[in-house]
Parts: sequence; C-alpha cells; structure tokens
Amino acid sequence: MSTGRVLTIIRILTLSAVCCGSAYAGTYEVPNTQPKKITTETLEKGRWYTLRAKGEVSDWKEYDDGVDAVWCYAEWRCQREGKDRLPWQQLRINDKGMMDIAGKAIPYNESHVYEVQILGEGQPLTLYMSDAMHSSSNNKGSIFVTLTPGQHGGADSLNFRSIEEAMAWVEKRPGRGRGEKWSTAVKNDAFKQYWDSLRNTDHEESERLRDWARRDFEYHPGETEKTIRRIPNTATKDYVCHDFAWRTGKDRTKRAKDTNYPLQRGGRGNRIENKSIEELMESPEDYGYTEVGLYDLKPGDIVVYGNSPGEALHSALVKSASQPSYWEMEHDFDPTPDVTLVSKESQNSLFEHKLGSHGDPNNFFRATFGLEGVRFFRKL
Repeated sequence: MSTGRVLTIIRILTLSAVCCGSAYAGTYEVPNTQPKKITTETLEKGRWYTLRAKGEVSDWKEYDDGVDAVWCYAEWRCQREGKDRLPWQQLRINDKGMMDIAGKAIPYNESHVYEVQILGEGQPLTLYMSDAMHSSSNNKGSIFVTLTPGQHGGADSLNFRSIEEAMAWVEKRPGRGRGEKWSTAVKNDAFKQYWDSLRNTDHEESERLRDWARRDFEYHPGETEKTIRRIPNTATKDYVCHDFAWRTGKDRTKRAKDTNYPLQRGGRGNRIENKSIEELMESPEDYGYTEVGLYDLKPGDIVVYGNSPGEALHSALVKSASQPSYWEMEHDFDPTPDVTLVSKESQNSLFEHKLGSHGDPNNFFRATFGLEGVRFFRKL
C-alpha cells in the first residue's frame, strides 16, 4: 500500500472521530497544582464508557498524599477526633463527583483506583480537581483519568447491559431529586418501553430500578439522615402494604429469597383496603386486636400511618423495638424509642425502615403516609 493511501485512511478516521464522537477517549492527567480544567475528546452519543480514576494528591504543602479521586484519607485531617475517612470527591466530572455519577457510595480503595460508568452524550467531559480551583498553591500531584469505550446502548437503542447502566442514564435526566428524575425518564418513550419489557421478564429487577430512581433506599444504624433500606428479592405485584402487615396464619407464605421476612399472600381481588383498616381502628377488640402505646411496642406489633388518628394510609410490622432508658425517660421531654419496621409499598418491594419522630423530615414513610396519625396495634 502506498504512503499516500495510508495517509488518506488516517485522515478519514480522524475526521470520523471528530464529527461523530470518539469510541476511545484516552487517558488524561488532571492536575491538583493549578486551577486547570481538562477537556476530553467528544464521547460518542449512546455509547457507554468506563471512567477509571487513579492516583493520590495532597492539599497540604507538608504532605505528598492524603486525598484521592473520591476520598480524603489523611490521618492528620480526615481521621481525627473519631472521624473516619471523608468522601470529598475532589475529582469533578462535569461538576459532579464519582459517587454522584454512580448514584451510590463508592467504598474506599487502598489502591486509590475507582471506576464509574458514563453514557456518552455527543459532548466532551470536563475534568478538574475541586480544591485546585481555589487553593492550588499548596497542592501536589495529579489524578489520571482513563476513558474506555464499552457497548453502544442507551434509551434510544433499548440496549442497556445492566440495571446499573439504566440507573446511570436516569441520573442524567433533568430534575432536582430522584423522584423528579424518574418522572422525567419515564416520559421518554424508548426508556418506558425498556422498563416495561424488564417488568415482563424480571419484575424484581424492574422494581429495583424504580426503587433506586425514586429515592435512596440505603441506611445504616445511627445515620439519622438515611432511614430506609430496600430488602432485595422481595418485589411482587400481587399484594399491598396492609396485606403484608395484617394477614396471618394460612394466608402467610414465604416468597422472598435471602430474607427471613414472611410475605403475605393477597390477590388483586381480595386486597385489604384502607377503609377496612379504618373500620378496625374504630373498635379493634371486635377484630381481635388491642391498641398499645409507643413505649410498649414489641416485635410483631402493627404500626398504622395516617394524617389523622382515624386514617389508614400505610401499615408496617415492628421488627425490633428498643425502649428509652429510665434516665432518658426522666430527663428527655419526648424520648423516641428505637423502632425498626418492615413494610411493603404498593406493588413494590419490602423495606426496612425506622419509625423515627414525627418531626423528622428525612423519614420517608412518616412524611408520605402520616406525620401525626401513627397508631399501634397488637393481636390478642
């Protein structure tokens, strides 16, 4: 082949990459020593890329490390006074941290290597270190970012490789919160078709996608800002919250994998409606129940949420209840016991969550199903 022929082919490939987006975007050095933003090559629209960030930097002149792309792990700054490592997310990708893009927490990696999936939008990415934008004079080091192309797939082609890719696509939709992002995403006909097809083939996965997109279902004991956790492999569409909490005996069956929670059978034709629970609450003894107080709760009791004492919008089962100590009862004006509940959202999954106080704005079930009208019942 002649030299001229080779040059012609190279020119054609180069023009194609510039015009339509590059399938390989390369490796980029993102400095922590100057307020510099790095622009990548254009990412091909609809193609998934693995973004890999590696390296350690320092925000202090007397040290050489202490920070990576996601975490501050410096003992002199982020591991003192009882604090653990802090997720500073100093590497910014289009003004977002890697956890923001992943839509979940990214564990600390002692090798300081992290990966997220990014869907190409026909635009380049902008990379920078957040601390370097306003305080680079004392800083050291760089983070190295590699972009590797994956399969072409997105809402336009209905070719997501995993639920995680669909989650990443939803996260890019407009909206202030995940609820708004989900509402925007399902208005896209192609994505709606994909989700509907998933619901027909794997209901559990489709509900996991929706659960994630609507709000964050992860909490850890002691973190009051996160009060709810989705229980995997429990998504079913044949019964609702009252069925789960109130059905007993022969109506109870175990349908969940990897959990110890009893799921209760209820078909579309015989679901327990709100009005039935409201009638029971008027005279619970007639139905074999008694009403108990907040400080008497024990496992197996039933919690009913409402916006008034006579309203039944949601029911949950008490999994555990730890009552305040005598000292707390004596010195705290309104002590709240530590009550863990399990309940089911309509046509969806089981969730483990905290009862919390009525003033807690981060308690999803309280805010959605009733701030003041929470009542407690026990089977006689």
